[in-house]
Amino acid sequence: MKKLIVILLLFTSLISIGFSLDLDVLRNNYNSYISEYKSGNEEGNLKDFYIQLENLGIYKFYRNIMIGSAEYIDRPTNIQTYLSNIYNSMEFDNYEEKIAFAGFLAYVQSDFSGQRLSKESVRSLPAYFTTIQDYRGEIQDESLTYLGNVIAYSLGLVESSPYKNIKKFDMKASIDNYDLYTYSGEAQTLYDSMIEKNKIDLESKIKDISTSDLNGEELEYAIDDLSYEFLQSLTEQVDDELTEVINIIMQDGKISLNLYYLRFIVYVIIFILFYFFYKKFIPYISLIIFLSESFYMLFIFDALKDTISSFIYGSYFILFIGIFAIITLLSVFKRRANIFKRISNSLIFIGLLLLILIPSYYSEDLLMKNNVSFENSEFQKQLMSDILYYDHAPVMKSLDFIRSELGQEYSEINLIYKNELNAMLKKGIDKNIYEYVYADEIDGIDIKTLKEGLKFNNIENYQEIAKEYSRVIEKAIKVSELRSGRVNNEMKVLKDNIADVIRYSDEDFMDYYEKEFFKITSNNELLQAIEKDTQEYFDETLIRNKIPLKAYNTSWGTSILIIFLLSILIFIIFEQRIIKNISSIMMILASILSFIKPDTLEVISQIKFPTVHTYDFSVNIFYGAIMLVISLLIYFNQRGGSKV
Repeated sequence: MKKLIVILLLFTSLISIGFSLDLDVLRNNYNSYISEYKSGNEEGNLKDFYIQLENLGIYKFYRNIMIGSAEYIDRPTNIQTYLSNIYNSMEFDNYEEKIAFAGFLAYVQSDFSGQRLSKESVRSLPAYFTTIQDYRGEIQDESLTYLGNVIAYSLGLVESSPYKNIKKFDMKASIDNYDLYTYSGEAQTLYDSMIEKNKIDLESKIKDISTSDLNGEELEYAIDDLSYEFLQSLTEQVDDELTEVINIIMQDGKISLNLYYLRFIVYVIIFILFYFFYKKFIPYISLIIFLSESFYMLFIFDALKDTISSFIYGSYFILFIGIFAIITLLSVFKRRANIFKRISNSLIFIGLLLLILIPSYYSEDLLMKNNVSFENSEFQKQLMSDILYYDHAPVMKSLDFIRSELGQEYSEINLIYKNELNAMLKKGIDKNIYEYVYADEIDGIDIKTLKEGLKFNNIENYQEIAKEYSRVIEKAIKVSELRSGRVNNEMKVLKDNIADVIRYSDEDFMDYYEKEFFKITSNNELLQAIEKDTQEYFDETLIRNKIPLKAYNTSWGTSILIIFLLSILIFIIFEQRIIKNISSIMMILASILSFIKPDTLEVISQIKFPTVHTYDFSVNIFYGAIMLVISLLIYFNQRGGSKV
């Protein structure tokens, strides 16, 4: 093992790796990465990074539509892990590039989250701390060889050393492995400064060794121990160096925070002031706030970075609209409600429900077959793990459940046909009902009964044996029927899970998925029993030719939906005609905007993860039509004198 380390160290020496970081180069690399990232130049030095970043967004998108967005604590699934996977796929020439890029990934993570870059977020990034650990480890290994060489040179054991400014001692001894104390590289400033700082103490202890009777392996141990003793000084220097690295990352990687959430504080302050001093103007102030918020949603809102707005709308606002929808439905059953109100409120409720359930867009370029870079990438392999290999994968959960049920079924039925039947036959022989029972696959079955045992005076014996076995059979059948029902239900779940994956795959990925799926089932005798049925699931499920996108899956659709629902909210709260008219106009405007096709549609793969974009997509006209119908129904309800 020691020889292997030496060979590695000699190799690193030959290629002249210097372990003292050039902080100016590191800073320039770091700032260069950030500048290119901000410019959005995907064809420059960060081309490979952007390809992997897009694959990460596509992976999250496919994962969510195939198995949902639920995360599990038994697998590392935060963005730090995935960014570090990107880091592992990149190639670097030196530690200045490695550490700078790791720091850049921490910057990217903060940019996605809309939060400040912190020392904790940098240090906790796997790409960063593993790089730092490697750097420390290589410095330690290299420095031990370097310092050991200097000590051996001072003792006169080796002829050359990159550091010669040290006292020479004429020690009449030898060592067994001269290669361990030979350094062929150039002088290293970091190590030389460590030696200069501790030279007096070092020379004193080298002198002690030179006057000893140590020789061979014992002398080697003494040199190694002295090298380790002075390594602490180097460790402190490296710590100072890495502290400066963190400072560079923090100072040069400042994130522009999204402060638009402060508008909610302004809204609250304005509302409170008008409530206490100008209460009659509250409806009009609310209208102004509503219009400013609509402007923000259309032209400024970033669903990924404005997490506070997303939380407020996703929690309280949508909850309020949900309550309104329920009240609307309940009003249908009021005795005094006229027929128009019953019909219109029913349609409003159904319409609001459809806005959540049906897609507003259909994308073609997000189909897996159109994302060539994703094929055979690390993130495609990660997707396969998520949908099939991991214990928490829906398909694996179903297979585990079915395997467990089939295992219990086999055990209990085997008990009936083996142990219980054997017990019944044994009792029959003991009670003189059978003389013998013989059965095998070739000769068949040969049973000989005894007349004495079947005579009427033995009725209690043969009835009791039959009744006891009958009770066991009946119980087993009931349990088997219940278990069969559970297995069949889980098979339906399995079918749906398989279908959810296949619908959004391409031919190659589906074949890969099918092959891996049956590899799992074929390795288990119990699961082999369901292979025929599951093969039908694969055969009958069709791959989609378009990917449906719900409004809240896209940034544009989310903004339109929020404006539309916000307009309904303002309409039902205030009675002033001007407010009702303006909110009605905004409902119509949002409906019209839902018909408009933007050049690019930003698709939200998951909060705090990179988005994906679709250019080849179509608008679901039916979605906009529903919004128009809801708008008109609410407006005419108001015109008729009935508030919804």
